[in-house]
Amino acid sequence: MFPGTWVSEVGGSWRISHDIRNSFSGTLGVRDIFEQNLYLAAYASPGHCNDMDMMQVGRGMTVDEEKSHFGLWCIMSSPLLIGCDLRTIPQNTLDIITNSEVIAVSQDTLGVQAQVVSRSGRRIVVAKPVEKRHGRVRAVALFNGEDTPQTLRIAFKDVQLGGKVKVRDLWAKADLGRFSGYYEVNVPAHGTAMLRLEGQKSFDKLRYQGEYAFMNTYTAIGAYNGARVEAVSSGVASGGYKIGWLGNSPENWAEFRDVYVSKGGKYTLKLYYYSPEARNLAVVVNGVEHSMANLNSGGVGKRAEASIEVDLRRGSNVIRLANPTGWAPDIDKIELKPQGGSSEDTDDFDVVAL
Repeated sequence: MFPGTWVSEVGGSWRISHDIRNSFSGTLGVRDIFEQNLYLAAYASPGHCNDMDMMQVGRGMTVDEEKSHFGLWCIMSSPLLIGCDLRTIPQNTLDIITNSEVIAVSQDTLGVQAQVVSRSGRRIVVAKPVEKRHGRVRAVALFNGEDTPQTLRIAFKDVQLGGKVKVRDLWAKADLGRFSGYYEVNVPAHGTAMLRLEGQKSFDKLRYQGEYAFMNTYTAIGAYNGARVEAVSSGVASGGYKIGWLGNSPENWAEFRDVYVSKGGKYTLKLYYYSPEARNLAVVVNGVEHSMANLNSGGVGKRAEASIEVDLRRGSNVIRLANPTGWAPDIDKIELKPQGGSSEDTDDFDVVAL
């Protein structure tokens, strides 16, 4: 399991699960371990990797399953360790693991781990910036974890790209054309489409999901009573997950460490939260604290909104959420809107948790 945020100070990679099984499905199969790593992106950085264990390619999975295995390990920036007998490795496997364009997604110098763009059941789309952190290029994996073929879509607005977007198939090493609004593809059962997107333009990311905040004291080992990613079991959530157990200690905070805006100035910060009682939250923007008091949504499964005005500088900003003396509300997401202007960013996917 993820050992704790201290680990990046002493290691270049760390395991996030028990030993992988030579299986696509089931506990500790490829699909299961990929899902275990979906919300650990905040703890990956250049030279520091969430290790999903050695790959089982070349040991009997189907070609589509091996493509998923290798492609997902690449886009999640997991170390690429081969676990089969190299003397008898099949040619199909060699073709997959020597694909230079998929390998480039892993070896991109930004060292970023992909984040969830959308998900429905076992159909999950993840993406990350490549080449330039706030540029116009994205790597995308459209993963079909279902047992039948499925059509998956990447909406370009969800990765902050606009205009005509050039789409390249990384498995085929072929350009597919320029598209507006979205690109969709039929993905075989247990398969993954790997794409490179290059937009004519990009715009600022103004929505930050709670599950991708850096939670300062987070660990997955043993008894732990601090901030963590939790599934929303009832009500509405943006993506189905939230920050739970935030606050009640000066060290138990969460922060978004690269809130990038191309134009500095005053912004409205809208908080989406859950709380069955009046709770307080400190919102610290670049060291300047703003207080949000008596936040009460009316129940743990009921989401509410509250807003404050903040100043953001041009470039990268840090926004910390904390309550050093009591429990903070659970956090779904924050949204930013420049005052006196508009954003090209539009509402993301909300899910109803049943």
